[in-house]
Amino acid sequence: MINDLKLGFKLFKYGIQSKSLITLFFIFTAIGILMELFATSTMDNMGGLYMVLCPIYFAQLLITSTVSLYIASSPYKFKLQTIIPVTYNFIIMTITFGLFIILRLLRIYLLSAYSEELIKNALCGIIFVAFFVMVLQIYSVIAYRSFIASLFVFFPVFIITFAGQGFISKHLGRFAIFGKLYNLSAVSAVSIAIVMLVLGYVGSYYLSIALYRKDLDPRTYKQALARVGR
Repeated sequence: MINDLKLGFKLFKYGIQSKSLITLFFIFTAIGILMELFATSTMDNMGGLYMVLCPIYFAQLLITSTVSLYIASSPYKFKLQTIIPVTYNFIIMTITFGLFIILRLLRIYLLSAYSEELIKNALCGIIFVAFFVMVLQIYSVIAYRSFIASLFVFFPVFIITFAGQGFISKHLGRFAIFGKLYNLSAVSAVSIAIVMLVLGYVGSYYLSIALYRKDLDPRTYKQALARVGR
């Protein structure tokens, strides 16, 4: 696996629009960090969404590199469309998601005096973002095989993560099942988040293998190829 990851690292620069995507990764991650650091007192999850969404760029670079005839005919094609991209997705997402958790815990326990209610919302927000991370890993596999189908996965989950927590917190009487989420300790919230992160990796790992024989959706790379050609 180490050798596979080294190979993937070397091939990042051969993905379509590699410099642009890597630059966007750092820009949006930085924006996410700033949004989390200077979030309003409502502790919205937008900063976390920015931070965990960007790592899929690296999976995109690896998968689009297989469009090359040289790589497409090599024995590494299978791993470059399955194991290697989902593993890099998991590793980099673990780093950015871990940073989000650290920033959030620092904010609520060290940097400011938040009310008990806001702390509960902040910890619950970690679980909502973790849910997004879990599904995002699976989405990133589906997107390259069927772009349209992946949208039916992405948008509902994005809306739930972005707006669902605020809606549920205002109607806990109608969503009593979620009441327990607002009474979790920091350790419990982080533990649940880690489990979701790992489940997302396992799900994306096996799904990528199951969908390998399905051709890549041209919509995921043709426009980028056209821009590179101009």
